[in-house]
Amino acid sequence: FSIWQRQDQILASWILSSLSESILILTVGLESSKQIWLALENNFATQSQAKIMQYKILLQSLKKTGIAMKEYLSKMKSYCDVLASAGHTIPEKDQILHVLSGLPSEYDAVV
Repeated sequence: FSIWQRQDQILASWILSSLSESILILTVGLESSKQIWLALENNFATQSQAKIMQYKILLQSLKKTGIAMKEYLSKMKSYCDVLASAGHTIPEKDQILHVLSGLPSEYDAVV
């Protein structure tokens, strides 16, 4: 049991030493590496969910109004890339639908 405690202390120290001061405050009072890890996971999972919601809204509301097509498509791709990096991949079919739904009426003949 004492070997396990020693290994846990080493792991906890390693985790804590890799954190910035602003994140370190989330771990005050936590004693085991598991408690520390779960606190960090909970904090960042919440942030990830908020980020996913924010970028889904941006993706759905982006319109090609007053910007070049290249910039419009670049923004769409950027939003999809951010969502994918947060673990929420947008299928290609849905990406196409988002692009088409954001086009102004002057593109109706093409769509």
